[in-house]
Amino acid sequence: MNYQVFYYILLTVFFAGSLWLFFRVIIGTSYPGSSTGGRYSRYGMVAKYIKGRVSKGKGSNLFAGTGIDLPPSFYQTARFFIFGVWLMAAIILKITDTISSFNLQLFLCVLLFIATSPKENIGSLKLPFFYIGKFLQKRKRQIYSKEIYRTISQMINLFTLKGEKNVGSNYIFEEIIKFSRATRPVYQHMLSIWNMNRREEAADYFASAIGTKDAKDLSTVFLKLDYLNPGELKNQLIHYRNNMRSEKVTLREKINERNGNFMYVLAIVSAIVVLLNFLVIVLVVEVFASYSLMLD
Repeated sequence: MNYQVFYYILLTVFFAGSLWLFFRVIIGTSYPGSSTGGRYSRYGMVAKYIKGRVSKGKGSNLFAGTGIDLPPSFYQTARFFIFGVWLMAAIILKITDTISSFNLQLFLCVLLFIATSPKENIGSLKLPFFYIGKFLQKRKRQIYSKEIYRTISQMINLFTLKGEKNVGSNYIFEEIIKFSRATRPVYQHMLSIWNMNRREEAADYFASAIGTKDAKDLSTVFLKLDYLNPGELKNQLIHYRNNMRSEKVTLREKINERNGNFMYVLAIVSAIVVLLNFLVIVLVVEVFASYSLMLD
């Protein structure tokens, strides 16, 4: 019993010290100008180091390029806190003989800690963050593609209403921004660059920020807004919209074909399983019948 009291005291001291250092570093990270997080303070240097390590390669957003804002420092703090509490609870329960599967708890804790690491891979091993990031990026591109399709349709309707009257690129962008949602920040930033008379840079920013072929095609149209007449611009936009429609139809046909092949394979496998089951039943019945005749 004495050694258990010693362990309790030791864990309490370590836990209290860890909490004290943790909050000192958090204060230094959140308030760099404070006495705790000063430039030459011991805890300020530790806070700067930790903040740099947890944000390494991710900038200020863990899911950069996916439309989800998750600071790396917040994720890492929550991650270390959860697994630290889990490990501490497992150790305490082991000391009090409350659980007998301490090794399993330790293995799961280490395994999940590695699996939740904010990295795409460890060597050649892909981590869950790689697949989550790919899925979110794909989802974001799909949303952007839908809005670009609506933007092209909106511009076609605008040119139809205005006829041969030149309306100017700024007016067109302002109308696009009114009805956009997910792409609105991209259009707003592009417009700010556009108004500084850096139009090619603004078009390149739009194409890279959206990251799709349709956005690249549309950026070339933006550069012609003040130079071509509305009729020619309308014809180009109709051409791009028709291409997008045909690509969507082709993609839908491929998905339907894949789903059809999957259902066909599933049906074949089910039929084979039923036949094998029937064959096994017949063989078992014949074996039992032969065994009964031998006994008689």
